[in-house]
Amino acid sequence: MRGLNSGRMDHVPTDLVEKVAPLLNTHQQRIAQLPAVAQYYAQFAAQ
Repeated sequence: MRGLNSGRMDHVPTDLVEKVAPLLNTHQQRIAQLPAVAQYYAQFAAQ
Protein backbone atom coordinates (compact mmCIF):
# COMPACT_ATOMS: atom_id res chain seq x y z
CA MET A 1 0.00 0.00 0.00
CA ARG A 2 2.87 2.35 0.60
CA GLY A 3 3.65 2.03 -3.08
CA LEU A 4 0.10 2.82 -4.10
CA ASN A 5 -0.02 5.88 -1.85
CA SER A 6 3.47 7.08 -2.79
CA GLY A 7 2.73 8.65 -6.15
CA ARG A 8 5.58 6.74 -7.80
CA MET A 9 3.29 4.68 -10.03
CA ASP A 10 2.21 6.20 -13.31
CA HIS A 11 -1.53 6.68 -13.72
CA VAL A 12 -2.32 5.54 -10.15
CA PRO A 13 -3.84 8.32 -8.06
CA THR A 14 -2.25 8.75 -4.63
CA ASP A 15 -5.67 8.66 -2.97
CA LEU A 16 -6.76 5.39 -4.60
CA VAL A 17 -6.63 3.32 -1.41
CA GLU A 18 -8.30 6.09 0.60
CA LYS A 19 -11.18 6.22 -1.87
CA VAL A 20 -11.61 2.48 -2.41
CA ALA A 21 -10.73 1.10 1.04
CA PRO A 22 -10.52 3.86 3.66
CA LEU A 23 -10.43 1.43 6.59
CA LEU A 24 -7.52 -0.41 5.02
CA ASN A 25 -5.68 2.88 4.60
CA THR A 26 -6.37 3.79 8.24
CA HIS A 27 -5.09 0.38 9.35
CA GLN A 28 -1.90 0.80 7.32
CA GLN A 29 -1.28 4.20 8.89
CA ARG A 30 -1.82 2.78 12.38
CA ILE A 31 0.61 -0.10 11.74
CA ALA A 32 3.20 2.30 10.28
CA GLN A 33 3.26 4.13 13.63
CA LEU A 34 4.32 1.06 15.61
CA PRO A 35 7.88 1.64 16.84
CA ALA A 36 9.35 -1.49 15.21
CA VAL A 37 7.73 -0.74 11.86
CA ALA A 38 8.65 2.95 11.94
CA GLN A 39 12.25 2.03 12.78
CA TYR A 40 12.38 -0.44 9.88
CA TYR A 41 11.18 2.10 7.31
CA ALA A 42 13.39 4.84 8.78
CA GLN A 43 16.40 2.87 7.51
CA PHE A 44 15.23 3.41 3.93
CA ALA A 45 14.21 7.04 4.33
CA ALA A 46 17.84 7.99 4.94
CA GLN A 47 18.90 6.60 1.56
